[in-house]
Amino acid sequence: MKKIFKILVVICLPILLSSCSNDDDNETNSTTKTKVKISKIWVTTIPSTNGSLSWDVASDPDIYAEITDRDGAGLRATTVWDFVPSPNTPYQVTFIPQIETTDFTETLDVDVWDDDSDNGTSDDFIGNVQFRISDYTTGSNKYPSNAIKINNGTVVTVFFTWE
Repeated sequence: MKKIFKILVVICLPILLSSCSNDDDNETNSTTKTKVKISKIWVTTIPSTNGSLSWDVASDPDIYAEITDRDGAGLRATTVWDFVPSPNTPYQVTFIPQIETTDFTETLDVDVWDDDSDNGTSDDFIGNVQFRISDYTTGSNKYPSNAIKINNGTVVTVFFTWE
């Protein structure tokens, strides 16, 4: 019986050892990246009211987004859309050319606004979501293709390409 057990161990051991996989299965994330490109954003949720008031009296809010860096420099403004975004119908903006940075300490602010230029008043601030690039360069999910953040009822997804 011992002899049969030894033979089975000798036969099975190479099979078991060859079936083990490398602990680092995700090779694309194992290399250090030096540049990130922001290809698009989605705004999927905004607060339903402007405090206790509707965003616009006769229609949905005319939303647009601005992306700024930590110094407040405008990186990109986006087009105005007349509707309320939802997870099924997000406010989508694709950046051509893409926004690029090699400074992973950068914090990008996505400011969402309600355009009120049609009624002669100043635009209403809807919400702000911040994305600190360094948050996505370490840990078990480093260099993700997108990140979702929520701040006070405003939900934004940013899509990344890492190089």
